[in-house]
Amino acid sequence: MGVILLRIFTEMKISSKLTLILLFAVLLPSLITTYMNFYHSEKIITKTVEENLNADVKQRIEYANKYAKHLVKSMTILSKSHVLTNAIKTNNMLQVNNLFKYTLNEHMLYDIFLISQSGKIIFTIKKEADLYKNLNEKPFLGGKFSQTYQKSLQTGKTTISNFSYYEPSKRYAAFIVIPIFENDKRIGTLATQLNIDKFFELANDYNGLGKTGEIILAQKSGDKAIFINKLRNDHQPIFSRFVKIGSNIGKPIQEAVQGHFGSGIYSDYKDTEVIASWGYIDSFKIGMVIKIDTDEAYFELENLKKFNMMIGIIILLVILYVIRHIKKIVNTLEETRNQYEYAINGTHDGLWDWNLVTNELYLSPRAKEMFGYKDDEMSNNLKEWESRIHKDDLEHALTFIEECHKDPNKEYNIEYRVLHKDGHYIWILDRGQTFFDKNNNPIRMVGFHTDITRRKELEYKLTSLKQQFEQFMEFMPAYIIMKENDVIVYANSRTNKLFERNTIIGETVDKLFPTEKAKKIKSLENRAYKNGFAEEVSITKTDKNEEKVYRNMAFVIDKKEKRKLGIVSINITKEYLANREISRVLSAFERSDISVIITDLQGDIQYVNPSWCKVTGYSKEELIGENPRIVKSGDIPFEVYKKMWDELTNGHVWHNELKNKRKDGTEFWEDSTIMPSFDLQGNIDGYIAFKLEISDKIKLRKELKDKEELMIAQSRQAAMGEMISMIAHQWRQPISVIAMDANNVLVDIELDNVNNNSLKEDIDDILDQTQYLSQTIDDFRNFFKPTKLQDEVLVSSVFEESFSVISKSLQNNNIEVENHFNTTTKVSIYSRELLQVLINILKNAKEALVENRPTNRKIINRIDEENKNIIITICDNAGGIDENIIDKIFDPYFTTKDEINGTGIGLYMSKTIINKHFSGTLSVYNSGSGACFKIKFPIYGARS
Repeated sequence: MGVILLRIFTEMKISSKLTLILLFAVLLPSLITTYMNFYHSEKIITKTVEENLNADVKQRIEYANKYAKHLVKSMTILSKSHVLTNAIKTNNMLQVNNLFKYTLNEHMLYDIFLISQSGKIIFTIKKEADLYKNLNEKPFLGGKFSQTYQKSLQTGKTTISNFSYYEPSKRYAAFIVIPIFENDKRIGTLATQLNIDKFFELANDYNGLGKTGEIILAQKSGDKAIFINKLRNDHQPIFSRFVKIGSNIGKPIQEAVQGHFGSGIYSDYKDTEVIASWGYIDSFKIGMVIKIDTDEAYFELENLKKFNMMIGIIILLVILYVIRHIKKIVNTLEETRNQYEYAINGTHDGLWDWNLVTNELYLSPRAKEMFGYKDDEMSNNLKEWESRIHKDDLEHALTFIEECHKDPNKEYNIEYRVLHKDGHYIWILDRGQTFFDKNNNPIRMVGFHTDITRRKELEYKLTSLKQQFEQFMEFMPAYIIMKENDVIVYANSRTNKLFERNTIIGETVDKLFPTEKAKKIKSLENRAYKNGFAEEVSITKTDKNEEKVYRNMAFVIDKKEKRKLGIVSINITKEYLANREISRVLSAFERSDISVIITDLQGDIQYVNPSWCKVTGYSKEELIGENPRIVKSGDIPFEVYKKMWDELTNGHVWHNELKNKRKDGTEFWEDSTIMPSFDLQGNIDGYIAFKLEISDKIKLRKELKDKEELMIAQSRQAAMGEMISMIAHQWRQPISVIAMDANNVLVDIELDNVNNNSLKEDIDDILDQTQYLSQTIDDFRNFFKPTKLQDEVLVSSVFEESFSVISKSLQNNNIEVENHFNTTTKVSIYSRELLQVLINILKNAKEALVENRPTNRKIINRIDEENKNIIITICDNAGGIDENIIDKIFDPYFTTKDEINGTGIGLYMSKTIINKHFSGTLSVYNSGSGACFKIKFPIYGARS
């Protein structure tokens, strides 16, 4: 074959040979060089992209782990807070509410949970469906939150879950569960629900990843790697896309979820060839992959291939038709090749090439893309580049460039701001090198632009956070120092003022404090070095013998290389004294026979003492979180509860007796006093109820009422006998008159001496006496008429009605009645009961007058109105009541009469009626020549 080719070459014409030689001499080396350059460039681009992606993965994983470490550390410190342990013991969530809200906002969490020893969620910030539910019970048992809680119980350590759907919050969530210990005894659990939206900001920053760049977060579930974030180029919902471990696609994410790190060219989950880097976020057990399609990564290289193919064709045509231009073409190709060698040695950074001799500037498409422009939208003009640099950075940049043009050993490396097409500024890291000729004259400058806006933003945030930290420390109401190798390296201004110095940095505890105080601080520090955190409460006395209480806390900041320790001392005197008083009150509540219930604004129980648990039959765990209506009997009218809430919401105290029902269904009565509680701003934030079981009292009250009704009936029965006697006296004269008139008529008839006029007079007289008897019957019947309704009457009319009953008896005993009625006000009263009282007192006055037989027997009655009260006075001149018995006359069954004339309940029942049915008083006193009975009661619904 070689002999045949040699023979053919030998037989060719010289021009053909020259053409062939030129083709082989020029094109073949050019093709080989181009291929090698492309191959080498592809390797460099791949390596550079992998390095950038590796750095990006490492930075993001480091950020996530630091976030987790910082969050766990902060929550661990929070779990050891005295406020938290005290809240669990006292079940008082008011103290931790603001602390949890601050922590929630500070760490951008979704929710924080406080869990009791039994597994019941007793407090959250969000107050969603999981509040007051138990993680050891359905539907939570077996869920991710419950599993993480169970694992923490078994290990006694902080446990972090991976992400899963959490029904109560209707979102995907991961949980951090931290045990709460007191004196090495677990008393509860603190848990947080991560804000998945904030967490996924880690995967939403595609700056520098072009158009096909994508960040994937996934977690291992069985033999699957489940994608947990929204993908840039795939719109399936989160947790729905997955790659099966062991399959031929998605190797990077398979490796990542198994805890491996690496990079390379692989097929992604869509079977697309990509350059990928991956790693593992061990804090959250999440794999991360950052990738970019190879088509985009090698985009400029592919353009270069096409361009060189075109150049090859041009070269071929030039060699064949324009031999005399070969040298010029070769030089042009060499210049072009040099430019693109610089470009392909770069990465996604923007290339620029500045010819210092001609002052021509070349900007690669990527460099223009950083500024927001396409290649054809921005000219390669030095002035245009200068015009886009921020005015505060321009002078420095030009000065630095000038220095690089003077010193061959000076590397060009500068950061400045450039105006983006959208109108905002981006930060650029500009690196390059100046090239000099043999006379050390600058002839060329080549370099790269790198977009470092994201890094600058992070630096700004870190600086801002540092400033905020320092400002926070300065305004913290605490004495704060930080130590490194036992030397103070930071102290806030409050601490410096304590020692009356500008700064105590560089000092040691031994030099600043007395020996005994220094020993105590050293002991606290040693415990912190051993356990990571330590705290104590110290009580000191001032020169004025005043108690000062401090909470001293020490915590390890970093113990890997150096002994770094933070010490915080807070004056908690007010809180200590307040808590001591609260403890005393709670201690009294716990031992009190009076039931105490504290609720939130919605009426849900936050605290209940043992007394109410005993009364209702419910345990404290069953009552916490419930509403007191759990014991509602249903027998109390709705209007009572409505009035209660009207009073309470207006800030008033409400009191009433309520009938409730125990857990076993039995009923009981309570004397309830409920009052609102107020926050520091004077707003109602809950309610406090004091309850006393009065079932026995209610029973006794009913018995007393029944007894009272019986005594009233007995009193009426006794009065009835007396009234019948009065009827007999009052009917004697009318009956005699009727008999006399009838006899006169009979005599006239016998003598046949009937006179019509005389007959008419006798019959009229009989009718008058009959009418009088009928009226007397009505008067007595009204007295005994049973009624429990109030009527609106004049008190004087009740008096007059009493006279109609007893007047004849008074007249027959020559008793004069003198009335002084000084009011015309009508009152709403039980008039029948007042009538009974008046008759009883008037009858007693009559009997005293009859017994003692004074001259000019008299009863004086007065009705007066004074300060919206009716005052009735009934006085006689029978000589008064013996002072030895005057205090006993209202006692039940006490009487000075014989068994026939007295029962001893008349005055007792009169006093009872006035006290209970009129809200008034009945009293007696001796005045002048006799006794006076005084009745006083308020005017209800009075009307003139």
